[in-house]
Amino acid sequence: PAGDVDAAVAFAERAADDAVRGLAHGEAVELYTRAMALLAADDPRRRLLAVRRVLAYQALTHATVDQPRR
Repeated sequence: PAGDVDAAVAFAERAADDAVRGLAHGEAVELYTRAMALLAADDPRRRLLAVRRVLAYQALTHATVDQPRR
């Protein structure tokens, strides 16, 4: 239902996890960021989402930097 924060966070988190598995790290970073924005600052789920966002961002950085140069 509209306004169900828990459902929205869970949906965004699952979509981000799918993006990571599909090597769409930039999309995963965006989805984790959106999920975090839905939660209150003191919600403990934010910390886990932040860690997962950092890992996705790190993978995105390595995928970009480690590209062979032509």
